[in-house]
Amino acid sequence: METTAEDRSAADKPDLRARRRAQTLDEIHRAAVSLSEQRGFDNVTVDEIAARAGVSPRTFFRYFPTKESAVLHDRWGFNQAIESVIATADAATLRPADIEAATEHVLGEVVDNPVAASGNAEEMARTFRVITLTPHLQAAMLTEWNARTQAAIESVEPGARLRLRLLLDINRVSVSAAVSEWIDARTAGADDADLPAIYRRLCTQVRTLYAQ
Repeated sequence: METTAEDRSAADKPDLRARRRAQTLDEIHRAAVSLSEQRGFDNVTVDEIAARAGVSPRTFFRYFPTKESAVLHDRWGFNQAIESVIATADAATLRPADIEAATEHVLGEVVDNPVAASGNAEEMARTFRVITLTPHLQAAMLTEWNARTQAAIESVEPGARLRLRLLLDINRVSVSAAVSEWIDARTAGADDADLPAIYRRLCTQVRTLYAQ
């Protein structure tokens, strides 16, 4: 049966809504990070973030429950990548390399596509700097991570849960260390610092440590 223009228009609407939602999420996130850089996260209000993003406070709360969540917004897709691996693999046999490959792909997308919709490397560096300088945000990020980890392990067989938790926690620490190392290198003038390579090197070091 031939597809009509009306059918195509109807099919495009969900994608258009999703793109608009993603755009608004990103704009609010950028505003939250920018203001936090300028004045410190604790000195920024939701109303100010909303005004900078060009939305009302009511709209802000339609997208984010708190100003913490606006800064912590995973616009690069780390969580989605890991959750996809867990959903399609056997948790009992899931390898560190499987999680590392998914993570490295996201890191590569951030660095190799500086003008991509997912955001560029500088914006990710700015976000992590704000988090690093704000203990309250660090605590919020850990709380969010623990909630996601708990949801992930509850979706698998009980016998595989401890192993999966360990894999996810090790990867979280590896990503955090890699991004911190990358930011330090960029701050020192190495604008060509290779984030995926730093992450790979740290993952290798982790395996070496556990082999001792």
